[in-house]
Amino acid sequence: MRVNPDNSFMRFMTGVFDTVVAYMLFLLCCVPVFTIGAAATALHSTLLAIANDTCSGVLRKFFGAFKDDFKLSTILWGIFALVGAIVVADVVICFGFEMKEVNHVLFFMRGITVFCVCLYTAMLVYTFAGVAKFEVTWKQALRNAIVFVMKFPLATLGILVTSGAILVCVWMTFIWGLPVIFVLQYLQTLILNSVFNKTLGIKKEKKQKSKEESAFYE
Repeated sequence: MRVNPDNSFMRFMTGVFDTVVAYMLFLLCCVPVFTIGAAATALHSTLLAIANDTCSGVLRKFFGAFKDDFKLSTILWGIFALVGAIVVADVVICFGFEMKEVNHVLFFMRGITVFCVCLYTAMLVYTFAGVAKFEVTWKQALRNAIVFVMKFPLATLGILVTSGAILVCVWMTFIWGLPVIFVLQYLQTLILNSVFNKTLGIKKEKKQKSKEESAFYE
């Protein structure tokens, strides 16, 4: 029996395998902490190209994107690192106390903290993936991320679920959870790709532009 290399399952598995290579490059480039932003952008750029069947080579695509978007991604990473430190401090403060009895104020604060963590996570993913997909400034990248969060709630939920599942795998299983992490990362890329394609379709209808590189929501 012949196996069709173009069927959906084979394409998915090929995408997962390429994701493994891209993820290893991402982890390698994250070693100097200040390069995490550029590495994240390069990872998303490579995975989006894989999802669209336009990746001619994982190594070439990854390091090309790493070089091209290094400055912008590093600026954004500095912003997110600062905000992330505040969010982490808020989590430690709000969840560092045991509620022996019902405390409505603390309960409310914890709810706000959970919301901030979810918003931060979604913004983080959308921002660096957006930089990988579109030619934008750092202000446009952040503005676009906010629009994506509000305009595509189901996709945002999917991003939060996959991101949370990846963190759980890293925290609990690490090596044994790597195959699951790669699949989850690829699934998240498919969600992002769908969001970006819908956005480009809306943009094309409204302004009759076909260039993906044009900045939007200006």
